[in-house]
Amino acid sequence: MGTLGGRYSDARLRRSRSIAMVEGKDGPQGFVLMEDSSPGLFWAEWYNAFSLVIVEPDAREADAVRQALVTHAVANSARRGRSTAECLASDADLPALEALGFHNLGKVMEFTAHRRLVRDWNAYLLAVFERLAAHGRGGSRVDDKDIAA
Repeated sequence: MGTLGGRYSDARLRRSRSIAMVEGKDGPQGFVLMEDSSPGLFWAEWYNAFSLVIVEPDAREADAVRQALVTHAVANSARRGRSTAECLASDADLPALEALGFHNLGKVMEFTAHRRLVRDWNAYLLAVFERLAAHGRGGSRVDDKDIAA
């Protein structure tokens, strides 16, 4: 990140990460990874989101750990001038986040590809979704040959 951060800084942009952790008597109970980038650097603003990692997601104190980490991440976001905070959450985190006032925006998927492959990858992905949509409307059954075509 240091080298990449320097390249962004040269262009008057920023891109960085920070981590906060909740320590328990037997070791870490969880941590939050907080992303920070210049506004508009990434269209979905996921690079200004935070992610939770809970060591024992079903432990008795897991929701208290989540709350401490979320509180820290939201305050960190506010210090950076962000009026909202977005969490990239696992299904296990959703009830605690919703109890803290977060809204479930649904599942997302992110992938990257080298710029020389983007057009082909986009065409393949479009073909897959077109076939799936046709199947959902009573079209022909999708099989592996169709997806690989």
